[in-house]
Amino acid sequence: MTTSTKFTPGPWVAKPMGGASTVLCDKRPRHNDLGSPTYGYAENGAYCVARTFSDDLGVRRDFVVFSHEDALLIAAAPELYDVAEAALYLANLGSDDPVLVDFRNKARAALAKARGEA
Repeated sequence: MTTSTKFTPGPWVAKPMGGASTVLCDKRPRHNDLGSPTYGYAENGAYCVARTFSDDLGVRRDFVVFSHEDALLIAAAPELYDVAEAALYLANLGSDDPVLVDFRNKARAALAKARGEA
């Protein structure tokens, strides 16, 4: 079963910016306006999915996601993390079937990325 999604396809990368981050990907988000330097932009071939905005003193004031669909995905991230952990636990109870081994490797890598370990 394939479900159609409206969020920007990954992979996404969180790039640290002082005490904040910018989320980048290699595909242009639907609402990324390349004509505005503060509302979405391309950086070294990567498109901005979300970023923080700071005042003149560098104090972070706002975090903006440039597409509502991407914001929904970010908001679901904690629940998705929990589901991935549970699925990995169940997969670890299974066999060494190559499909299951591949799933376990991908799940471990995704969870490590979410924890900042990848």
